[in-house]
Amino acid sequence: MDDTTLEESRSLEEELSKEIQHWTPFEGTDGDSEIDQLEPYQYSPLANPERDIRLLRLFPGRFEDPIRISIFHASLADEPKPRRPPTRLTRAEMKAKLPPDWDVWETIEGHYIFCERLSDMWVRKQWACPIEGMDPSMYSVSEDNIPCFEPQYEALSYTWGAPGAGDNIIVQSELPETPSFRRLSLQSNLILALSCLRDANSARTLWIDSICINQYDEQEKGHQVHRMSVIYRGAYRVVAWLGTEKRPANQTIQLLSFLGRQVEILDDEYDCAPVEEPPNPLKVEYPLSRERLREIDDFLSNRWFERLWVVQEVRLANTRAVLQQGRDTIPFTLFQRALWYLDGDAQASEGLYFLADTAPLFRPLGFRTFYRAISMLRGNKCVDPRDKVYGALGLVPPGIAARIQPDYLRPVGDAYRDIVLSHMEYTGRLEHLEYTHQFVRKVDAPSWIPDFSSRHFRESSCGFQQHSSGLSRCETRYESPNLLHVVGKQCATVSAVSDRFSRRDGMSQAIATLKLWYSLPNREPTITNPTGVAFSDVFATMLQQGRVRERRHEGTDSFLTLGAWRNLMDRMMACPPGKSPLSITGERTSSLYIHDAFTYVNGWAFIQTYEGYVGLGPPDAKDGDLLCIFLGCASPVLIRESSPGGHFRVIGPCYVYGLHDAIGILGPFPEPWHGKLENRPGTRTRLVYHNNDTGEYTYDDPRLGSLGDWKRIEHETEHDDPEIFEYFRNKTTGEVMNSDPRMLPDALKARGVNLTTFVLG
Repeated sequence: MDDTTLEESRSLEEELSKEIQHWTPFEGTDGDSEIDQLEPYQYSPLANPERDIRLLRLFPGRFEDPIRISIFHASLADEPKPRRPPTRLTRAEMKAKLPPDWDVWETIEGHYIFCERLSDMWVRKQWACPIEGMDPSMYSVSEDNIPCFEPQYEALSYTWGAPGAGDNIIVQSELPETPSFRRLSLQSNLILALSCLRDANSARTLWIDSICINQYDEQEKGHQVHRMSVIYRGAYRVVAWLGTEKRPANQTIQLLSFLGRQVEILDDEYDCAPVEEPPNPLKVEYPLSRERLREIDDFLSNRWFERLWVVQEVRLANTRAVLQQGRDTIPFTLFQRALWYLDGDAQASEGLYFLADTAPLFRPLGFRTFYRAISMLRGNKCVDPRDKVYGALGLVPPGIAARIQPDYLRPVGDAYRDIVLSHMEYTGRLEHLEYTHQFVRKVDAPSWIPDFSSRHFRESSCGFQQHSSGLSRCETRYESPNLLHVVGKQCATVSAVSDRFSRRDGMSQAIATLKLWYSLPNREPTITNPTGVAFSDVFATMLQQGRVRERRHEGTDSFLTLGAWRNLMDRMMACPPGKSPLSITGERTSSLYIHDAFTYVNGWAFIQTYEGYVGLGPPDAKDGDLLCIFLGCASPVLIRESSPGGHFRVIGPCYVYGLHDAIGILGPFPEPWHGKLENRPGTRTRLVYHNNDTGEYTYDDPRLGSLGDWKRIEHETEHDDPEIFEYFRNKTTGEVMNSDPRMLPDALKARGVNLTTFVLG
């Protein structure tokens, strides 16, 4: 612990409890056996579990002394406040004052970087404000400007360890005139953390979930978990405890600190740029040696990085957050920068096995929607399957988070159902159907409920590129306990399903699977080509799930053109048996595109329909499954009749060429129009319509008539918006909706669209 930490700890202690400067000795304690004879500690109820929390005071002592704490109640406001209101201008205000050709960016630590554009290709960056004579407080960050709660406390982020392992600590009463002592059993990892965090001379005030929440009161636990994001966001500092290692971690932490200082991370989009690079504090090898990479990988293999809860705990923390292993620490923002640096170095990242597992800690969260944020954490572990959602509430859109009340008394399936219904009602969308893969689910719940606890609960790589239901909102009715009535249209019936594609089978087998897929369909145009597009183009687009440059409104070099990708696919199809396609492409860039394609199709099967459509579907699809588009759902969904009463079981989402851009509902675009995708903040995309003859672009669908009493309104993307949205206002009533009124069921039926109500169970 450095001197700054000690000084701040003393300040915290003085403010929290001036009447208790020293702990009261527990006399007669010659060993752990004396502590074991104490009565167990009994929690007193919180007066207001929705507002109050417990804090603990960690009394001073040597490393080998018994752990002594006291526990007291405190009331928190809804939001933390800074000690002194900031005088700094907002980024927009600062930008307005800058000279021409200057811009300002904000780092993840909150500092401004000023950028001067010297040409189309070159930008100079500096910390100093270019406005001569400007007061530094107008653009600088002060420690007193960082919001935190009063009373101040530090929050601990750690792994609980194996159940049952541990020992007792001493809990001392808060009354110095009549001290009393009790024992509290803690797991060994936490006892070790408290021993290392404890100072020899002054007390330290902490919030630790396993101590400050009564783990035996499920109702209190639900209230406290709901406030977890507020607790970590308002902590003076978050300390992530990584445990201790047999060999010192100091060298690895120094190396990560050095790497982190090579770059600054700018804004939510995580642009990366060197700025006035400091002198090299270490003599390190570059490119990084295998030995150094092994040390970093060993550091990243720590169990702390596996936990789901830690992502929320440190991502919500302020810039004082630190990672601590033994006595060694590194600021969390500096650690983030180091990981970003390593992830951007192809040679380094290939040598780091555990780097991908840490992605939720350093990749941008931006404006991720609810299901995107949850799926980002699919590989992180937690004990209770309900925590797959509860443990991420601080990272999801605030509107939906406020509607989810953690309830550990409800069965897992019921808890998941309540979450889905809340999201569906709030957004007017069926985004959950993008995650209803049945072949990997274990939860006891209806088929239309995703299994959030599955490691295979993944960020769907197909739905939001398709816009299959256009700008529609869902039309549903929930019938307790398990049925969901949804409105949509049956578009096709499955006729054949291939083997599942798996990257784990090896490159040669992967190519053989794709060759089999390519040879399966009947090539007669009237049967296999309802879109009028050549099958080779359909197949090539399918392997990229629409990620071709022609599909984008503003073409990007990160996507191949359809022609270039089709040529690359032809080379894959011509690859001799037993050969790797990477050996025949002759260039690394092509190999990367092949790798991406294998990622997009991994886990999917090739499906065909009697109507001639082809695409990617769940591997447990069968002949006779119905391919439907539901209003408010971005991709087609396969369902299967499960009872004579007409109830259907959801099989999962699909990627089907020819059912994108609401073609399955509204029909094809009139010539010369076609749809393209435009990026929005976060992971969202927007459909824009292009006239090939005139070059015109518009957001108004040429297949739909006049808006009548409605008017499209501009709307900046907000965190709570659905994946696909536009806003419209009724000029007469003032009603506002986030979907196109011309896509409401009655309006579609008036256009002759054959809509049906399906009952999903």
